[in-house]
Amino acid sequence: MFRIERLEHGGFGTGYGHMSRIAVAPGTKVSAGQVIGYMGDSGNAEGSVPHLHFEIRQPDRTPVNPYYSLVAAQER
Repeated sequence: MFRIERLEHGGFGTGYGHMSRIAVAPGTKVSAGQVIGYMGDSGNAEGSVPHLHFEIRQPDRTPVNPYYSLVAAQER
């Protein structure tokens, strides 16, 4: 089973995949720093080392390179 969590951020969305367990229920409002799930090896990653697939998508679902958002978040 592939476990993925998608969060909406005012039109943009973030996705987190291969989780071993999702820690929030659908529709839950989450805060920065809150645990939403745990790394895993679900889906086509079964048998590999636990890891997390992270993605950002525009409102039209076009993928965005997350690098610059991660750098900006780290600088805060």
